[in-house]
Formats: sequence, C-alpha cells, structure tokens
Amino acid sequence: MSKIIVKNIAHDGYRRAGLSFKKGDNEFTDTQISEAQMAHIKKDPRLSVSVEAVASQTDNPQGTVDAVVVGADVKMVDGVIAGVADADGKVTELKFMKVDLLKALAKDLGITGTATMTKAQLSEAILAVPVQAPADTDARAETDNDTGTGAE
Repeated sequence: MSKIIVKNIAHDGYRRAGLSFKKGDNEFTDTQISEAQMAHIKKDPRLSVSVEAVASQTDNPQGTVDAVVVGADVKMVDGVIAGVADADGKVTELKFMKVDLLKALAKDLGITGTATMTKAQLSEAILAVPVQAPADTDARAETDNDTGTGAE
C-alpha cells in the first residue's frame, strides 16, 4: 500500500476529481484515490502529489494481536481492529458493519478522507491503524479454564 500526499496551495475546501482538499498537506492511501482521480489531480497546478510506500499489515492479519509487556504489572496487546463489540459483548466484524458505522469508527480513529471511501476502502483504512489496549488477563485465565487448557 502507498501513502499519497496531495499538497494544496489553494484555499480550504478546494475540490478536484470529486475530492475536497484542505490547504496544505492532505493524506490518502492508494485505495482512496482512483487512477482517473489521480490523473485529474496531477494536472491541477494548485495541487502537487507525492507517493510514499507504507508497510503492509500482512505481519499482523485481521483480528490478531501481539502481546508486549509495558511497565511492571501492565500487560498490553498491539494489533488491529477486527470488529466492534456492542454493550452485550457481541462482536460484529468490519465486513458485516454498515458504511455509516465504518465511517464513524474511521473518524474516531483519526482517518481522513472517509466521505468518498467505499466499504472495502474504509475497512482497509481501519485495519491499517495500529491499536494498543490493556490485556484482560483475568478473562484469558477464565477462557483457558473453560477449555481445559489452563493451569488448574
């Protein structure tokens, strides 16, 4: 995946190729801008484009986490968001979420340019955001005991 930076020297809200740009740098992924849009953007003298390679998430597939130890007693996990849990604890995977909910989640994660993204693009952008959360060691111990794999 690539990160595309479009520098806008015009005013905030400047539009080109169906996209709105703020003045200054605007970041997109290569999945957010089509080849046709890119051609129009490159022709505009008020916009300049640079492309940077971004490390892929293949080292950390959807829904997996890597455990790391932070401090003396706090265990944290690093990973990606695979879904969202409701108040009852039921998890809905990203692929089953509606676009408006994906857009809200993307906004909460600080992802920009979501107005023109498709469901697949939103999911990919959300998966590209690394997250960190406290590990729930008590819940893991209970799960291990329920399956008979934990120490008794």
